Amino acid sequence: MSMTLWGQRASNFDIEELCNINDGKPVPVLFVGCLMKTFRGQDYISGSAASKWYFNPDIPEVSAFSNRLSNERIHINHLPPPPPPNQPQQPQSMPQQEISYLADLQRIDPYDFPTNGCLCTVTIARLIADAPWWFPSCTRCGKACTVEGNTFRCYQCDCSNYKYKYKLSFIATDGTAEAEMICFGPVAQRIVGRSVDSMMRTVRHDEDFPPDIAGIVSHKFTFAINMTSQSFYTCIKKYMITSIITSYGRQ
Repeated sequence: MSMTLWGQRASNFDIEELCNINDGKPVPVLFVGCLMKTFRGQDYISGSAASKWYFNPDIPEVSAFSNRLSNERIHINHLPPPPPPNQPQQPQSMPQQEISYLADLQRIDPYDFPTNGCLCTVTIARLIADAPWWFPSCTRCGKACTVEGNTFRCYQCDCSNYKYKYKLSFIATDGTAEAEMICFGPVAQRIVGRSVDSMMRTVRHDEDFPPDIAGIVSHKFTFAINMTSQSFYTCIKKYMITSIITSYGRQ
Protein backbone atom coordinates (compact mmCIF):
# COMPACT_ATOMS: atom_id res chain seq x y z
CA MET A 1 0.00 0.00 0.00
CA SER A 2 1.31 3.44 -0.91
CA MET A 3 1.77 6.35 1.51
CA THR A 4 1.48 10.01 0.42
CA LEU A 5 2.76 13.02 2.34
CA TRP A 6 1.88 16.57 1.32
CA GLY A 7 3.39 20.05 1.67
CA GLN A 8 5.53 20.71 4.73
CA ARG A 9 5.14 17.15 5.99
CA ALA A 10 6.68 15.84 2.77
CA SER A 11 9.53 18.36 3.02
CA ASN A 12 10.30 17.28 6.58
CA PHE A 13 10.50 13.59 5.66
CA ASP A 14 14.15 13.22 4.56
CA ILE A 15 14.31 9.75 3.03
CA GLU A 16 17.80 10.31 1.63
CA GLU A 17 19.32 10.99 5.05
CA LEU A 18 17.41 8.10 6.56
CA CYS A 19 18.79 5.65 3.99
CA ASN A 20 22.35 6.91 4.48
CA ILE A 21 22.14 6.51 8.25
CA ASN A 22 20.79 2.97 7.98
CA ASP A 23 23.06 1.87 5.14
CA GLY A 24 20.12 1.40 2.79
CA LYS A 25 18.33 -1.11 5.01
CA PRO A 26 14.55 -0.89 5.54
CA VAL A 27 13.53 1.26 8.48
CA PRO A 28 10.24 0.56 10.29
CA VAL A 29 8.13 3.71 10.54
CA LEU A 30 4.96 4.11 12.59
CA PHE A 31 2.61 6.68 11.00
CA VAL A 32 -0.24 8.16 13.04
CA GLY A 33 -2.93 10.71 12.23
CA CYS A 34 -3.32 9.59 8.61
CA LEU A 35 -6.37 8.93 6.45
CA MET A 36 -7.31 5.96 4.28
CA LYS A 37 -8.32 7.07 0.78
CA THR A 38 -9.06 5.50 -2.59
CA PHE A 39 -7.97 6.85 -5.96
CA ARG A 40 -8.82 5.09 -9.22
CA GLY A 41 -9.68 1.93 -7.33
CA GLN A 42 -6.41 1.84 -5.37
CA ASP A 43 -6.32 2.24 -1.58
CA TYR A 44 -3.61 4.43 -0.13
CA ILE A 45 -2.72 6.27 3.08
CA SER A 46 -2.68 10.07 2.97
CA GLY A 47 -0.82 12.24 5.47
CA SER A 48 -2.18 15.53 6.76
CA ALA A 49 -1.14 18.39 9.01
CA ALA A 50 -1.98 16.19 12.01
CA SER A 51 0.23 13.31 10.84
CA LYS A 52 3.30 12.22 12.77
CA TRP A 53 5.80 9.43 12.36
CA TYR A 54 8.15 7.48 14.60
CA PHE A 55 11.26 5.68 13.33
CA ASN A 56 12.01 2.29 14.90
CA PRO A 57 9.28 2.58 17.55
CA ASP A 58 9.80 0.39 20.60
CA ILE A 59 6.86 -1.98 20.08
CA PRO A 60 6.88 -5.80 19.70
CA GLU A 61 5.67 -5.72 16.10
CA VAL A 62 8.78 -3.85 14.96
CA SER A 63 11.24 -6.61 15.91
CA ALA A 64 9.44 -9.24 13.85
CA PHE A 65 9.03 -6.84 10.95
CA SER A 66 12.72 -5.86 10.98
CA ASN A 67 13.90 -9.46 11.09
CA ARG A 68 11.74 -10.39 8.11
CA LEU A 69 13.23 -7.55 6.00
CA SER A 70 16.83 -7.68 7.27
CA ASN A 71 18.26 -8.82 3.91
CA GLU A 72 16.39 -6.29 1.77
CA ARG A 73 17.52 -2.87 0.62
CA ILE A 74 15.62 0.35 0.01
CA HIS A 75 15.37 1.51 -3.59
CA ILE A 76 14.46 5.16 -4.12
CA ASN A 77 12.82 6.28 -7.35
CA HIS A 78 13.65 9.91 -8.05
CA LEU A 79 11.23 11.98 -10.08
CA PRO A 80 12.74 14.15 -12.82
CA PRO A 81 13.37 17.79 -11.80
CA PRO A 82 10.97 20.48 -13.02
CA PRO A 83 11.99 22.43 -16.15
CA PRO A 84 14.17 25.53 -15.60
CA PRO A 85 12.36 28.88 -15.30
CA ASN A 86 13.29 29.94 -18.84
CA GLN A 87 11.75 26.79 -20.31
CA PRO A 88 7.96 27.18 -20.47
CA GLN A 89 5.94 24.21 -19.34
CA GLN A 90 3.50 22.67 -21.73
CA PRO A 91 -0.06 23.57 -20.77
CA GLN A 92 -2.10 20.68 -19.50
CA SER A 93 -5.80 20.41 -20.11
CA MET A 94 -7.77 20.32 -16.88
CA PRO A 95 -10.57 17.79 -16.60
CA GLN A 96 -14.01 19.36 -16.65
CA GLN A 97 -15.88 19.04 -13.38
CA GLU A 98 -19.63 19.11 -13.10
CA ILE A 99 -21.42 21.27 -10.56
CA SER A 100 -22.62 19.14 -7.64
CA TYR A 101 -25.64 19.79 -5.46
CA LEU A 102 -25.10 20.11 -1.72
CA ALA A 103 -27.74 17.47 -1.03
CA ASP A 104 -25.72 14.98 -3.11
CA LEU A 105 -22.43 16.00 -1.46
CA GLN A 106 -23.91 15.53 1.99
CA ARG A 107 -24.66 11.90 1.16
CA ILE A 108 -21.06 11.09 0.20
CA ASP A 109 -19.03 9.18 2.78
CA PRO A 110 -15.95 11.27 3.69
CA TYR A 111 -13.69 8.40 2.66
CA ASP A 112 -15.33 8.31 -0.79
CA PHE A 113 -15.14 12.06 -1.41
CA PRO A 114 -13.32 12.79 -4.71
CA THR A 115 -9.60 13.34 -4.18
CA ASN A 116 -9.57 16.38 -6.48
CA GLY A 117 -12.62 17.88 -4.75
CA CYS A 118 -15.92 19.06 -6.20
CA LEU A 119 -17.56 22.18 -7.58
CA CYS A 120 -20.73 23.67 -6.15
CA THR A 121 -22.70 26.85 -6.79
CA VAL A 122 -24.04 28.27 -3.55
CA THR A 123 -25.27 31.45 -1.89
CA ILE A 124 -23.90 32.51 1.49
CA ALA A 125 -26.91 32.27 3.79
CA ARG A 126 -25.45 33.41 7.11
CA LEU A 127 -22.24 33.73 9.08
CA ILE A 128 -21.39 31.35 11.92
CA ALA A 129 -22.15 33.20 15.15
CA ASP A 130 -19.21 33.67 17.55
CA ALA A 131 -16.77 32.24 15.00
CA PRO A 132 -13.57 34.31 14.75
CA TRP A 133 -13.02 35.82 11.31
CA TRP A 134 -9.24 36.23 11.71
CA PHE A 135 -6.35 34.41 13.34
CA PRO A 136 -2.63 35.04 13.97
CA SER A 137 -0.74 32.84 11.50
CA CYS A 138 2.86 31.71 12.11
CA THR A 139 5.12 33.07 9.36
CA ARG A 140 7.06 29.79 9.31
CA CYS A 141 4.47 27.02 9.27
CA GLY A 142 1.23 28.95 8.70
CA LYS A 143 -0.48 27.39 11.72
CA ALA A 144 -2.47 29.40 14.25
CA CYS A 145 -0.43 30.95 17.03
CA THR A 146 -1.33 30.91 20.72
CA VAL A 147 -1.76 33.93 22.96
CA GLU A 148 1.33 34.61 25.05
CA GLY A 149 1.02 37.71 27.20
CA ASN A 150 0.22 40.62 24.91
CA THR A 151 1.44 38.86 21.75
CA PHE A 152 1.24 35.47 20.02
CA ARG A 153 3.63 32.53 19.69
CA CYS A 154 3.70 29.34 17.62
CA TYR A 155 4.78 26.61 20.02
CA GLN A 156 5.23 24.12 17.19
CA CYS A 157 7.96 26.27 15.60
CA ASP A 158 8.89 28.17 18.78
CA CYS A 159 8.39 31.30 16.71
CA SER A 160 6.92 34.66 17.73
CA ASN A 161 6.63 36.05 14.19
CA TYR A 162 3.07 36.09 12.90
CA LYS A 163 0.71 37.85 10.54
CA TYR A 164 -3.06 38.16 10.54
CA LYS A 165 -5.07 36.00 8.14
CA TYR A 166 -8.73 35.60 7.37
CA LYS A 167 -10.71 32.64 8.67
CA LEU A 168 -14.29 32.81 7.42
CA SER A 169 -16.96 30.32 8.46
CA PHE A 170 -20.46 30.48 7.07
CA ILE A 171 -23.52 28.48 6.08
CA ALA A 172 -24.08 28.18 2.33
CA THR A 173 -27.12 26.92 0.46
CA ASP A 174 -28.05 25.99 -3.08
CA GLY A 175 -31.72 25.27 -2.52
CA THR A 176 -31.21 21.53 -2.05
CA ALA A 177 -29.41 21.65 1.31
CA GLU A 178 -27.30 23.79 3.63
CA ALA A 179 -23.67 23.16 4.54
CA GLU A 180 -21.00 24.78 6.67
CA MET A 181 -17.99 26.06 4.72
CA ILE A 182 -14.71 27.58 5.75
CA CYS A 183 -11.96 29.43 3.90
CA PHE A 184 -8.68 31.13 4.76
CA GLY A 185 -6.24 33.73 3.53
CA PRO A 186 -6.41 34.77 -0.14
CA VAL A 187 -9.62 32.84 -0.84
CA ALA A 188 -11.40 34.60 2.01
CA GLN A 189 -9.96 37.94 0.89
CA ARG A 190 -11.46 37.49 -2.57
CA ILE A 191 -14.86 36.91 -1.00
CA VAL A 192 -14.63 39.93 1.31
CA GLY A 193 -12.90 42.25 -1.17
CA ARG A 194 -10.52 43.79 1.39
CA SER A 195 -7.20 42.76 2.89
CA VAL A 196 -7.24 41.49 6.45
CA ASP A 197 -4.72 44.17 7.51
CA SER A 198 -6.97 47.02 6.40
CA MET A 199 -9.92 45.30 8.08
CA MET A 200 -8.03 44.97 11.37
CA ARG A 201 -7.26 48.69 11.37
CA THR A 202 -10.92 49.69 11.12
CA VAL A 203 -12.60 46.99 13.22
CA ARG A 204 -14.69 48.05 16.21
CA HIS A 205 -14.77 45.98 19.36
CA ASP A 206 -18.54 46.40 19.82
CA GLU A 207 -19.46 44.55 16.61
CA ASP A 208 -19.52 40.81 15.95
CA PHE A 209 -18.50 41.19 12.31
CA PRO A 210 -17.22 44.24 10.41
CA PRO A 211 -19.72 45.54 7.81
CA ASP A 212 -17.61 44.30 4.89
CA ILE A 213 -17.68 40.75 6.27
CA ALA A 214 -21.35 40.87 7.23
CA GLY A 215 -22.00 42.10 3.68
CA ILE A 216 -20.93 38.83 2.06
CA VAL A 217 -24.27 37.29 3.05
CA SER A 218 -26.54 36.74 0.01
CA HIS A 219 -23.57 36.69 -2.40
CA LYS A 220 -23.47 33.77 -4.81
CA PHE A 221 -20.35 31.86 -5.90
CA THR A 222 -19.17 28.73 -7.60
CA PHE A 223 -16.58 27.22 -5.27
CA ALA A 224 -14.09 24.41 -5.61
CA ILE A 225 -14.35 22.56 -2.30
CA ASN A 226 -12.95 19.63 -0.42
CA MET A 227 -14.00 17.95 2.78
CA THR A 228 -12.27 19.05 5.98
CA SER A 229 -10.45 16.54 8.19
CA GLN A 230 -12.99 17.32 10.92
CA SER A 231 -15.68 15.67 8.77
CA PHE A 232 -14.00 12.29 9.24
CA TYR A 233 -14.53 12.37 13.00
CA THR A 234 -17.94 14.05 13.45
CA CYS A 235 -21.40 13.53 12.04
CA ILE A 236 -21.51 17.12 10.72
CA LYS A 237 -19.80 17.55 7.37
CA LYS A 238 -17.80 20.70 6.77
CA TYR A 239 -16.23 21.84 3.52
CA MET A 240 -13.02 23.74 2.81
CA ILE A 241 -13.16 26.23 -0.07
CA THR A 242 -9.96 25.78 -2.07
CA SER A 243 -10.69 28.31 -4.83
CA ILE A 244 -13.35 30.59 -6.28
CA ILE A 245 -14.41 29.66 -9.80
CA THR A 246 -17.09 32.31 -10.42
CA SER A 247 -18.53 35.22 -8.47
CA TYR A 248 -22.13 36.20 -9.32
CA GLY A 249 -22.59 39.06 -6.84
CA ARG A 250 -25.48 39.69 -4.48
CA GLN A 251 -28.66 37.76 -5.16
